[in-house]
Amino acid sequence: MRYAIVENAKVVNIAISDAPLESNWIASDTAAIGDEYKNGQFSPPAPDYDAQWALVRAERNAKLAASDWTQLNDAPVDHSAWAIYRQELRDITTQSDPFNIQWPTPPAE
Repeated sequence: MRYAIVENAKVVNIAISDAPLESNWIASDTAAIGDEYKNGQFSPPAPDYDAQWALVRAERNAKLAASDWTQLNDAPVDHSAWAIYRQELRDITTQSDPFNIQWPTPPAE
């Protein structure tokens, strides 16, 4: 049997045991660390949109930095295509769901 220990309404540890554990452990075959525990039920935590947007922005910034060189005058690339790609990266935060980002494809070199 799986058991979960809950602190401040969140699962903080999981154990597997053939025998019942101490009274502060709750039997559950589905609980996972980080789950919320309310009214005797375990559920995944609510998504953290602010944290996810921060991750999206960090990835976007890394993609922009990695493509900075394409904007140099002597870079052997299609400057217009790369400028469009970079603008699409800047516009990434206009999408509505940070958990389902549609990333633009960089131009073929």
